[in-house]
Amino acid sequence: MTAPRRPDWVSIVHRCATIPLPFLLPAVEDALDGLVQRLDVWLWDAQHRSVQSLRTTERVEDDPIRTLTERHDLVGDLAHQGDPLGVVTADAPGDVDPAERDVAFAVLTAVLATAVRANEATVDTVHRRRRRHPMALPAEIQAGILPPGRFAVDGAELSATVEPAYDTGGDVFDYALDGERLFIAVLDAMGHGLRAAQLSVLAAGAMRRSRRLGHGLEEIAAEITTSLAVGASGEFVSAVLVDLDISTWQGTWLSAGHLPPLLVADDHIAELPLTPALPLRLVIGGEASRPTARPFHMAPGESLVLFSDGVVENPVVATGDPVGDVWFRDVLARRCRGAAAAGSKHVAADVLGEILETTGPDLRDDATLLVLQRAISGSASPTTREG
Repeated sequence: MTAPRRPDWVSIVHRCATIPLPFLLPAVEDALDGLVQRLDVWLWDAQHRSVQSLRTTERVEDDPIRTLTERHDLVGDLAHQGDPLGVVTADAPGDVDPAERDVAFAVLTAVLATAVRANEATVDTVHRRRRRHPMALPAEIQAGILPPGRFAVDGAELSATVEPAYDTGGDVFDYALDGERLFIAVLDAMGHGLRAAQLSVLAAGAMRRSRRLGHGLEEIAAEITTSLAVGASGEFVSAVLVDLDISTWQGTWLSAGHLPPLLVADDHIAELPLTPALPLRLVIGGEASRPTARPFHMAPGESLVLFSDGVVENPVVATGDPVGDVWFRDVLARRCRGAAAAGSKHVAADVLGEILETTGPDLRDDATLLVLQRAISGSASPTTREG
């Protein structure tokens, strides 16, 4: 066995920051100086059902992790800030020190994850590898503004998803961290198809602008309403907005014509108390929407769940009846408990996946789900749900 080969990490990081992704892997492999061979990145598709090779375009559909583990000496999860992007694989020459190789490969996966995320805005190869089907125009518009479906911050895991992934447009989820302030939202534009996608993009842009100006929830809702005034008369967007301090887990929330969030714990599921308000920009009898922000608190181990009406209103194939609130809550409770027991999981995708098994993939209405899970460890919390 040869002496340990120390990677030139300065050179590798520099290449990851300067070389576009399609040309990056051969350059990084060369910089590793024989420490690994046949380096490849496999990207998950939009629904995390298959992976596709960045270098060869090969797709693995059947149990991708097991298949790649059987094929390659080294297999690592490609993840960025809690969002699983894919898998890194490589083979190892026989004369390489295993300990040195394993350390280098672990560091390399983190560097490559950052490179993949950085290339998303400029390299279409990333998006093409993530698609199993052509994407409809409304879904393309929507996908361009959605943040990643997973996000991890100290003490919490967030997961979110929209179905159907390739043919939708009216629903949008959003989140952003500013210091210890976490903002999350679900928007649902009226109608379907292209116009709904345009409305949701307009509303999301106004929401982000207002949020980045430091506005509170009621001001953000007013900004969305103002932005929608450029559209045709009668168009509106329902919204649920949350502003949460993750150092204290105290927050505020509001609903404008939207279903209230749920707080899910091992022994209960509760709706946050709702102050009803019309959807944003809708006017009935001369009255416009004036949503009011209300306080709430998340206890250790609780999950905060935001969802669109499509989650509970799409019909079950066998009966024609809507999925319904009772069955949805049962699935949600089981999946949240399972995630707490097993560690970080994509709860939102798991819940919607189970619902799709009963509704089939051809949904009448978009279904959007966002789940924020607070870690079990932490200080004791007040017993009240508000204040």
